[in-house]
Amino acid sequence: MTMAQTETLLLDVLATEKNATEPVPVHISLCGTGALGASNRCASPNGVAAVAGQLTSNLHELSGSKAAGDHSRLQSLAEEITANINGATTGNEPARLNIATAATELATAVRPPSDTIMSLFANMSIVSAIRVFQHWGVFDLIPSEPASSITCGEIARRIGAEEGIVYRISAMLTSSHILLTASPGELAHSPASLLLRSSEPMAAMFDLMYTNIVQVSDILPGYFDSYGRKEPVGPSHVPSTVLTGEPELEYFKSISRNEERMRNFTKAMKVTSGRVPVTGIYPLDRVLLSGENGRMAWVDVGGGAGHVLRRFREEYTVLRRSRCAVVDLKCVVEEGSVVAARDEVMEEVQWIKGDFMKEVPVKGARFYYLRHILRDYSDAVATLILRNVAQAMSHDSRVLISEQINPAGGDETGRPMPLYAAFKDYSMLAIGGKERCLDQFVRIGAAAGLKFEAVYHDSKGTRHGVVEFVLGS
Repeated sequence: MTMAQTETLLLDVLATEKNATEPVPVHISLCGTGALGASNRCASPNGVAAVAGQLTSNLHELSGSKAAGDHSRLQSLAEEITANINGATTGNEPARLNIATAATELATAVRPPSDTIMSLFANMSIVSAIRVFQHWGVFDLIPSEPASSITCGEIARRIGAEEGIVYRISAMLTSSHILLTASPGELAHSPASLLLRSSEPMAAMFDLMYTNIVQVSDILPGYFDSYGRKEPVGPSHVPSTVLTGEPELEYFKSISRNEERMRNFTKAMKVTSGRVPVTGIYPLDRVLLSGENGRMAWVDVGGGAGHVLRRFREEYTVLRRSRCAVVDLKCVVEEGSVVAARDEVMEEVQWIKGDFMKEVPVKGARFYYLRHILRDYSDAVATLILRNVAQAMSHDSRVLISEQINPAGGDETGRPMPLYAAFKDYSMLAIGGKERCLDQFVRIGAAAGLKFEAVYHDSKGTRHGVVEFVLGS
């Protein structure tokens, strides 16, 4: 049927573009058709173009049908997908996002409403199947070499399971393109499933997101009944710590008490750290004066082991000649300073203990830099942190907030916030955190006594950026 064919084509587009775009893939399953199945049509740029090229002709056949909805809107979405093909297949991040967003909207539009609801449970079933196969170590058993595969029977023998249950679970993953199959009962890796092997950071991220999305979702109704129907304020009594029976703890203190959870969290963070730029967004080389006459030039607030500061000092010679400091909790800076002592790039960096919830101990620095700090906290706590920074600033100090800058929903396009942005924000709810659009950053800055100066966006088109503040009048 034409509608089923159109949905299947869209699944091919989404399977390629979403997995290439999202740090945490948001796999949009399309159910309610009889034509879904594993397909490798999108394995190459030509395959993606061929899939998109068939959308327009199928939409013409859907024109006027009840399921098709507003045909002009569908046609516009199909044209948007086609227009971005060249960019998406050559690594252009905005083009990939445009295709993924348009394909998701188009897929929803051509489905009956009841199928839209049921597709949500298809997504949940995919997550459930991955969870089981991770627990059984199945992704590690599938050969990683190209054109290699393993049968469900062999997997069953090696993990001590019935072949039938392995096959049924694998069917969810082959139909959703997470795994590939050349023939019934034979499994091979896809680019996505390779990331689910136990050695991969994405496997740790999946485990983290399973807790913060799936398990937390189960307690959210009761959480809001107990704490009120409002955003979690934190830093304690957030959904994730209520889930683990430690409501009085902050999220990061909760995970630090369990060595395995902490190790998994650290590993998971490597997924996002490699995808967004560290340097090159803010024009530091044009702003920072050489040496700053002995003044503290750069303070990395909550800078951990100094990995980000090291990247800046490698990139900008002026920082190598300037005074720099990392401020973090005592246990963090003590460990970081030991490692840095053997690193010439980090020579003369000062390691200063401090809790940004209470005070920023370095006064009058030229720049205070906060990378991926505020996203972990509510507006109230983020404002407190910025207020503590403001109290340490001089009249010419600047605050640089390096984070994802969400698009605001209902912007000039008249469309809602893209799914990837809404999902990332929703995923932070579990720990009491929040992804923000520019206006939200400006508001918390103003509440902390800071004045918005400028925003700098990544030239490569990611949503990462730097928001600059100065002291308010």
